[in-house]
Amino acid sequence: MNLEEVINQEREKSKRMYEKSIKLFPSFEGRKCTESAEEHEQLAEWLEELKELRKCKESSYTVGIWGRSVPVVDRR
Repeated sequence: MNLEEVINQEREKSKRMYEKSIKLFPSFEGRKCTESAEEHEQLAEWLEELKELRKCKESSYTVGIWGRSVPVVDRR
């Protein structure tokens, strides 16, 4: 399973939990479903951020003064 598939899976879980929470509202179970949906959505957002960071890391080249691509030096 790749990162994109996990993101989609988490978004789908979030959607299902929101739908379930609407049916169970205002019960305790409905509130718990809403909390769970929010947690799945938060995880999906974090994974999206990770995906973007990986994309930036993979393309860690910048255009130099004379239009040449030069690698960015990691000084850690």
